[in-house]
Amino acid sequence: MQDVMKKHISYNSSQLLAFQLITRRLSIQLMYHYNRITISKNVCGRITIIEKPYVAE
Repeated sequence: MQDVMKKHISYNSSQLLAFQLITRRLSIQLMYHYNRITISKNVCGRITIIEKPYVAE
């Protein structure tokens, strides 16, 4: 599961570890339900949830 998360989520090096843990937990729940979710964080600090098909590499 963590390999999938690494492919879908790119963390900013300056992000807090707590935020990473919360985001990872949230995204795992979303992917468990939808299996087609991508969560990213932009420079403004907002969380963007994008649904798209998962492409296995």
